[in-house]
Amino acid sequence: MGHNWIGATESGDDDAIGYFGYAYYVENSKKLNAVAISERAGAPAVSPSSKSVLNASYKPLSRPLFIYVSAKAVVKPEVKEFVEFYLKNGEKMVKEAKYIPLNRSG
Repeated sequence: MGHNWIGATESGDDDAIGYFGYAYYVENSKKLNAVAISERAGAPAVSPSSKSVLNASYKPLSRPLFIYVSAKAVVKPEVKEFVEFYLKNGEKMVKEAKYIPLNRSG
């Protein structure tokens, strides 16, 4: 089940909770409410935002995404071609999808 199903289900029930990417929340923020969370008891609650995701203060729900390719797999032409495409076009695709761009300092 995808984000659209989760969002449609949550938006119709005041007591529902769903987990999905920040970009989906931003796109549907008029129908959904985000929850401020704290990493540990007594810590201030942090709301999701581009800033709180990039500075890693929206924990534990924000996290970096990585791509791992085994040495055995990368010798396959289709895998090598996909990884090269990903590395060449990833930043542009992130912007188009309205995801939070990679934090190059981390």
